[in-house]
Amino acid sequence: MAETLDQHEEIKEPPLTSMLFKDALLLLAALSIWAAAYSWFQFSDLLLAKVLMAADALIVGFIVASLFHEWGHYAGARGSGGNTTRFAGKPLSIFRFNFDFEQNTKSQFLWMSYGGQIGHWGVLAVLFFALPLNNLAEIVLVSSIFGFCVFALMVEYKIIWEVLRGMDPLESLKKLNSKKLRTAQMIGGAAGIASIILLG
Repeated sequence: MAETLDQHEEIKEPPLTSMLFKDALLLLAALSIWAAAYSWFQFSDLLLAKVLMAADALIVGFIVASLFHEWGHYAGARGSGGNTTRFAGKPLSIFRFNFDFEQNTKSQFLWMSYGGQIGHWGVLAVLFFALPLNNLAEIVLVSSIFGFCVFALMVEYKIIWEVLRGMDPLESLKKLNSKKLRTAQMIGGAAGIASIILLG
């Protein structure tokens, strides 16, 4: 009986403003931690300061890119009139909403996909031109975001291409397996390392 009630219980969406506020706080907290590590790195010769700064920059870059990526997906879906359901998600999860594949169209799926790409490439462009990139802290942060951008592109480009050619979005997504994700992660990681070398 409890299982039946759970199945028919109406899902209550978290307020959009509340979710945006929480993610804005997360973003500010992450960037503040990076800035603190950056300051210590500038005024200390300790190896620990350099290692901590680099680790912070890598993690914060991922957080920044993933947040803009996911909210870009949401903006693309909602902007195209797509049917979505927001949810609070798990503490370490970047996912913020469900996309209704049964009710939404291929066009709405594509707009959702484009939104995610615009989100992370957009924040990369802003930081690339806003930061002087004359020290390791800034270079690692931007390179981490670039690595995420390449990773997300490798994951999504083929899905977008197949949907553009007429494939059902859900069928295309089902072809994404752990091996393809690991390959995309390796390519994204290599791109991030290459960016650090080139900018450094």
